[in-house]
Amino acid sequence: MLSAINNKTRLVYIRNPNDPTGAIVGRDDLLRFVEVVPESIWIVVDEASMEYIREGHFPDTIKEIEFRRPNLVTLRPFSRAYGMAGLRIGYIAGPPGPISAIQKLQSTDRISSVAQAAAKASQQDRDELERRVELNRRSLFDLQHGLDALGLDYYRPHANFVEIQEPRPYGLRQKAAVPRRACAALCR
Repeated sequence: MLSAINNKTRLVYIRNPNDPTGAIVGRDDLLRFVEVVPESIWIVVDEASMEYIREGHFPDTIKEIEFRRPNLVTLRPFSRAYGMAGLRIGYIAGPPGPISAIQKLQSTDRISSVAQAAAKASQQDRDELERRVELNRRSLFDLQHGLDALGLDYYRPHANFVEIQEPRPYGLRQKAAVPRRACAALCR
């Protein structure tokens, strides 16, 4: 990504973990990247699925002081683990300059009081969040087992989705099935 930056680049957008592949950028790699991006280029880190990550090398760009840069902002929507995609609510953290510029571009639509109350309640109920994350972890395990049984290749999931690679002709085993429990849990 660094090699693609040129004099026309104004913004770099990093979804971590990536959607749809589920790949993650580790803490050290991301820190090396943000350290060399010129301050004239905004870096937007979208951490929509960070609640699902269990790897110790995953960065928290809001909490970790090393990521505080005048050009870095972090997005944290409540769409994934919190289950509020339809409410279109989340938050952004970063320095005053980029935040002010973003507020100027902000839609005139206001966030409903229902969405605000739901977000506040969700942040206070850590047990429910952990229950959802654990259900997701178990469901992904079951789904991976089913995909393995079908002979399908997929990227190792780090969030609440799996990208399945296109099946090879004649490589699919016909009699295997995805466990029903995995489908039921992921399709809610």
